[in-house]
Amino acid sequence: MISVLIRLVLLRTTRLFYREIAVSGARIPSGPVVVVANHPNGLVDPLMVRIALDHPVKGMAKSTLFKNPISKTVMQAFDALPVYRRVDGEDTGKNASMFSACQGCLEEGGALMIFPEGVSHDATELLPLKTGAARIALGAEADNNYALGVKILPVGLIYEDKEVFRSRAAVVVGEPLDIDAYKQLHKEEPYEAATALTHEIAQALSSVMLEADDSELWAGFLAVASWMNEGALDAMGDRQERARELAAGFRWLQEHEPATAQKLVDEVRGFVTMFEAVGVENPLDLERVEVRTGRIVGAALWLLLLAPFALLGAILGWLPYRLIRPLSFAIARGELDVVSSIKAIAGLVFMPLTYVLEGLIAWKLFNVWAGVAVVVLAPLLGLVTMHFVEGVMRRRAALSKLWLRATKTSTLESIQARRKELIERIEALLERYRSRGDRLDGVGE
Repeated sequence: MISVLIRLVLLRTTRLFYREIAVSGARIPSGPVVVVANHPNGLVDPLMVRIALDHPVKGMAKSTLFKNPISKTVMQAFDALPVYRRVDGEDTGKNASMFSACQGCLEEGGALMIFPEGVSHDATELLPLKTGAARIALGAEADNNYALGVKILPVGLIYEDKEVFRSRAAVVVGEPLDIDAYKQLHKEEPYEAATALTHEIAQALSSVMLEADDSELWAGFLAVASWMNEGALDAMGDRQERARELAAGFRWLQEHEPATAQKLVDEVRGFVTMFEAVGVENPLDLERVEVRTGRIVGAALWLLLLAPFALLGAILGWLPYRLIRPLSFAIARGELDVVSSIKAIAGLVFMPLTYVLEGLIAWKLFNVWAGVAVVVLAPLLGLVTMHFVEGVMRRRAALSKLWLRATKTSTLESIQARRKELIERIEALLERYRSRGDRLDGVGE
């Protein structure tokens, strides 16, 4: 019962932290499968994979997480296995039991989840992979006369702003890899087979990830994708797909025409400066501003109705909410890949604790029922506050755009014209890239 509750709370917390989790691509195959994914976001990544696949998977975690009784309980709730790493001062010989448990899972037709990069990180490209996933899959097959039919499922995780509460994320599930082709090689040269399969896994992961040379380019691909068409602006799924094609096309352009690639980067930078100078976050928004009196009045009345409840929720949750962000960044020490994990854990600890303390105060000041009411209603009021603030921000942005359209018509017309011109150039370059047949499988189709 405790394990079920822990899983429910953590999965719900992940869905709350990210306001949109777009899932696209293949489904998890039946039978034994090794799920491999990139690892940009600490403890959030396995939760994201679990949400996307909607399927129980046996994960792995560094052994140090099993030494703390609280984190150990969480790891056990997700049926995780301890991995003993030399970097943690552990005896790697203990991993024999882990490999045995993995093989047992596959023999029972279950699913394993492995992050073959070995560590969570902030890099914008896939790190060199460890051979563990390949060795586990091939080892299980070898011990069962290569009759298990193990598949390897690549999963790409893409976060818009991974450390930002209520940002968006995407999960891209690739086509399963069949490892039958490595059967004979594994019989003769197990190490060579594992190395070759690991190389194929790396290629498969790269095809479902968004990769770039640096963080500016990485964020740039998502940004450009967002203002190329309305679908990419409104839906993270469309945005990540377009961004991955942009990244693949740009890599091709860098290789074949580096001067053209750099010129395009400079032009995009100039355009971003142009529309940000007048307070516009996305130039496509300017073409979608509509004035609907009924909708404006309805939204205003709804926000007015929610205002007192949102205010109360803000008062009750203000202190922990304001402390969690600086505390998380202080603990993370600049490592963005763990910030969201720390924020989520801190929220799960400090928010309920604050509500309980406030409930005790209400009990002392009034009566026991007042205390119970605070403890029960405070979390609900917190959700009301969150949606109220998001609603206010949307309306504020819409009014700002209306004001810009009324006062800076010529400037906005120049921005729109420049956007269309850049899109035509980018689309033409992408068409050249597509015609070369040199793009990533599954991207831009």
